[in-house]
Amino acid sequence: MKKRYLLTISALALIGCVNMPDYDENEALYPTLTKEQIQQNVQEVFGTTFDPNQDWLSTSHKTISITANADLNDIVKIQVLTESPFMNNDATILNEKEVAKGQTVEISFDAPVDCESFVAACISNEGKYYIQVFSPNDSKVSFTSSKATTRASNEDWPDAEKIKLDANQSYPSFNAYRAQNAYNVWNSTSGAQWSDEYLWAPANENNIGSSTWKVEDNCVVRESEALSNEEEANLKEIINKFLYKYANGKTNGKKKNNLEIIRNSVYFSLSDNYLTSKGYPIYLTPIQLNSSEINANSVYYYYYDPSVYDKLPTKEAKIKFLKSLPKYKVMHAAHTRTVAQSKGKDYADYFKFHDYLLLYYGEHPSAGSQAVSTIIPKGYKIGFLNRKHLSGNNQNYKANNNGETYGDGDLNIEINHFDEGHFGSVMATSTYNIKNKWGWDMLEDDPRIAIFNANNKTYLAFEDGADVNFCDMIIEVNGGTEQIDETLEVYNTTYTFCFEDRQNGDYDMNDVIIKARRIDETHISYSVEACGAKDELYLRNINGETLNEHTEIHSLFGTTPGTFVNTGGGISAPPVQETFVVDKDFSFADIDKLPYLYNKTTNKEIYLSKRGEDPHGIIIPSDYLYPKERICIKDAYEEFVNWGENPNSSNRSWFRNYVEEYIYK
Repeated sequence: MKKRYLLTISALALIGCVNMPDYDENEALYPTLTKEQIQQNVQEVFGTTFDPNQDWLSTSHKTISITANADLNDIVKIQVLTESPFMNNDATILNEKEVAKGQTVEISFDAPVDCESFVAACISNEGKYYIQVFSPNDSKVSFTSSKATTRASNEDWPDAEKIKLDANQSYPSFNAYRAQNAYNVWNSTSGAQWSDEYLWAPANENNIGSSTWKVEDNCVVRESEALSNEEEANLKEIINKFLYKYANGKTNGKKKNNLEIIRNSVYFSLSDNYLTSKGYPIYLTPIQLNSSEINANSVYYYYYDPSVYDKLPTKEAKIKFLKSLPKYKVMHAAHTRTVAQSKGKDYADYFKFHDYLLLYYGEHPSAGSQAVSTIIPKGYKIGFLNRKHLSGNNQNYKANNNGETYGDGDLNIEINHFDEGHFGSVMATSTYNIKNKWGWDMLEDDPRIAIFNANNKTYLAFEDGADVNFCDMIIEVNGGTEQIDETLEVYNTTYTFCFEDRQNGDYDMNDVIIKARRIDETHISYSVEACGAKDELYLRNINGETLNEHTEIHSLFGTTPGTFVNTGGGISAPPVQETFVVDKDFSFADIDKLPYLYNKTTNKEIYLSKRGEDPHGIIIPSDYLYPKERICIKDAYEEFVNWGENPNSSNRSWFRNYVEEYIYK
């Protein structure tokens, strides 16, 4: 998985958005402003006044009881996270605690007010995660366990010899028809290698020696166990965080480009997007069918002995070998989609209605031949393709929306160059070197099926056509396949303290910037990042060796009052950090226990703002990006004023949405 590295931002505090008062070293007296004078200044800067009930808190303190009973071999700690960590760099740690497997513990955390749910995680000694979603109102969390790895030994599996390949449902692939007729890009040397690809499907049959399995729609299928509420919540959290269909969470917005995440998956880069059989039955369970063309999709699989593949002398020979392998139908999406519709399920819903079994048909199938086993031999590699059939009959190879797409990117080269009408429209450039007008950037050997792991399960994520969101079908793989576990690196949530240095502030909120991270239950790291003020300033309510009440803030950076530090207009210097021991119930919402400022120039103390006050000091639960020089917070963060006017509004996430051109990075 692509790693995300924590960046300490050291040059983001900027000077004010209106001219600062003239600095006069000899001025000894700065009169205390009345509340009315302060509010008048607020009106002048923001063009409004703020709700008297606005308390400026972006976090609330919560406690949750967590039982560390996740389906992991060992558990060494638990964490509370902002969101799912699987292939998602936005997840951060709110707090963590060392535990033993099975132990129940209470843990406190500061919850960003815009989070509608949170994630509890158990972590193994190897860094493997297992998560469970919980709501802000929950008081305890326990982990649901996967049943898939234990069901294989006691299932009512069918008799393989009673399952036969259907001559009427077996035919050359669209690739083969195109290669045999030297059509379009299939007339090239590599395209001609497809000429022997043949598709197979089992004949429909109810009596196959099982009370639960039968062959329907030319697939070996049974009813699955229903999706539990806990599973559904986890699936929404895991999948929507990195494979959401639309950008910016807008249902009717631009399609989201998820290709970069797919390319950087450890599973894809290390395993070439193949599963490995563990020597017991494997079945697929569709959990989401989120494409308007879903009824045209059928999933096929193929297998091979890697010892044979590895002996092939060249990459070209290996690709030719894969192209010529027989492909077997395992699932027709419309079969499950029809049931889902009858149950009132939308395309974007999550559900479980069917399991589809993979069979072993030997190495050289023929029409009418029997399956050999319900188990693909141990160690065999298993690949997948999606056959999209939208137009005409099985021989209609000229239709640009008919074709097979693969998890193995080397098998997508021809289909990815098949005109600009459908499959080819996703390419960065077409066969004819025409720039993609939609902005998609698929390369000719990119996968069309992604494999990822989460919560002890393996999933297939399909891109069935002309964009790169990879959530047209999502299928859970159950039973006997090996997993490659991706070690996750999740970082602590950063809380940014933003102060004004004077009562008549200009509200750029960067005169002093402090960033804090909760390292664990009893340790907080504070980092003074910048000083965009000229006054002589000191920290209060913090007494460490470096960060303390006796050291002037400018001097932390090796300079004196009158100099802007890390604002883009003065000097640049590394942030100054120190770690402090705190009580396990410490909270960033308890502002009386947090650092504040003393302005020696004005002889005033600057506290974090409380209910009904102006925003002269606020805490933001993120690694906050500052406005550029002379840009007010209201201009760089356009939702800030609305949040100030309406504390309970939907603008509680104001700090996550900024105007790019006004942000200093």
